[in-house]
Amino acid sequence: MAGPQLTKFLAAGDYETYRTIVRHYNHDAANRISRITTECSIISRIIEKVPPADVFTDPRYQDEGAPLAAEAKTLLSSISNAREYFYPPGDTDTINQERWKPYNAEAWDKMIEGYNQYLMAQLQPVLPLFERLKRLEEAHAIRTDSKAAPMANSRHSISYSIGELEELLTPESWDSLLDEWLERVTQ
Repeated sequence: MAGPQLTKFLAAGDYETYRTIVRHYNHDAANRISRITTECSIISRIIEKVPPADVFTDPRYQDEGAPLAAEAKTLLSSISNAREYFYPPGDTDTINQERWKPYNAEAWDKMIEGYNQYLMAQLQPVLPLFERLKRLEEAHAIRTDSKAAPMANSRHSISYSIGELEELLTPESWDSLLDEWLERVTQ
């Protein structure tokens, strides 16, 4: 449910105002998603470019490389186009004017509910990736003294970004970010 500040701000039911806030919200969500996609790219590039002996501490784990890279690529593919929720193919303005009527707090809540469901579906590939990374971390299987070192923190970095993305789905965050979003408009 939209917080009190956002509810008050959207009370006029003006599409341009609504669209502006959605644009800044999408920007902040895309920023968090970008960090997740960066980590996925790092994982897959390391697996593809670095010799397995320089990635894994023990040859027994080398068979984990291909599935790990595939899981990272699957997540990358799944969330790379997350902005399409806000900017669908076609005449975006016409589509959004229709689907976000009456451009008030109720419409915002409906939009966020839909975005939350969309994100949950897009983020499903993170589960097998997390499980594999955690298993490798617990076994100390990823070398931290080589070009593979960035992979050792990937699960934590992805988790942090997902946490920030989840926080962005709360009324408290919308109210706290509203002034910043409005300030961006005047810059």
